[in-house]
Amino acid sequence: MKSVLVVGAAGFLGRELVRQCRERGVRTVGIDRAGLMRDGPGAPDVRCELDIASEFRTLPEPVDVAVFAAQGASQRADMPEVSELFRINAGGVARCLAVLASAGGVPLLHCSTGSVYRPAWTPIDESAEVRQDDAYALSKLHAESMSCMHIGRVRTVNLRIFGLYGPGQSQRMVPGIAGRVRRGEPIRLAQGRQGTVDGGLRISLLHVEDAAAAMIELGGRLIAGETLPRTLNLASDDAPDVREMAAAMAAHLGKQPRFEDGPAREGDLIADTTLLARTVRTPRRALSEGLAQTFAADPMLGAT
Repeated sequence: MKSVLVVGAAGFLGRELVRQCRERGVRTVGIDRAGLMRDGPGAPDVRCELDIASEFRTLPEPVDVAVFAAQGASQRADMPEVSELFRINAGGVARCLAVLASAGGVPLLHCSTGSVYRPAWTPIDESAEVRQDDAYALSKLHAESMSCMHIGRVRTVNLRIFGLYGPGQSQRMVPGIAGRVRRGEPIRLAQGRQGTVDGGLRISLLHVEDAAAAMIELGGRLIAGETLPRTLNLASDDAPDVREMAAAMAAHLGKQPRFEDGPAREGDLIADTTLLARTVRTPRRALSEGLAQTFAADPMLGAT
């Protein structure tokens, strides 16, 4: 890999991907909205400030592979802003695919999400049932389906990423739990099967550094012309429950976590990584190691 296009280069995953690519001597071309890309090790070599869903018409320069890591903010289906979610997540991918096809078929890694799956009590593989009742999940599923229009023109891998976390993240589960532990607020533990009390939702986690490293390896294999799955779970084998996460964070913060019983849950979000292990080196960073690195790099995680 000599060059990569990162759409959403200012985002949490985008910046880490750019940083690791630059460390490897890979030229990076970043696209994101005006004013979002910052200086530093996560800054791309070439910056293009534009709206990916309406202004992206041509590649700024030739690249070997593209990554779509942009995402719209999650919205409820009954809110007018939900149209913006679909415009970015689905419309942005459609436009990106069209540009890549016209550039000769530059391959694409599309960052989807493990939350497209309906929760289950057993590990979830790529053929498992998906959900149609959540706007964010549905926008990602629509984005995945866009690649079907370009079969034979743009080779695409849809990466369903589970439980992404790491330094600098301001939203999602891990910083949310860290914030509640900091403030001494109770953490709700959704009940297990038939209302049994357990540690709450279990979810596969993935440190952002491990995600980026796996994506770089996958990008290289796409460039080499290897046949890869069109849909692939990207997660580590570590799947703690909410109680375990909170206890681990509390140890770093010197706090005592508080818990309360929540409503019953449908299942857990544990990724089946069998296909991943056959495709790329599976990330194996455990929660204890990942949190230690995260709090060392970002002592204020969850404070805002």
